Amino acid sequence: MLSCQSVGMSLSEIRAILHRGEAGRAEVIAARLSAIRAQRTSLDSAEKFLLHVRECRHDLMTRCPECSEYAG
Repeated sequence: MLSCQSVGMSLSEIRAILHRGEAGRAEVIAARLSAIRAQRTSLDSAEKFLLHVRECRHDLMTRCPECSEYAG
């Protein structure tokens, strides 16, 4: 159960996947995987933005096309 909580599952989601034969189990797992993938994409974008900002030579972020791209 702790491993399910560590991947962000709610108690109702955990109850839905505990037993292999539970109706809707595959859908709950698919939804959690989708959420994790979306979070990964968001975190990757945030990392790219911060790595760029750290090295950006523009005096204002709004003057940098790359910084502005991340805002969009």
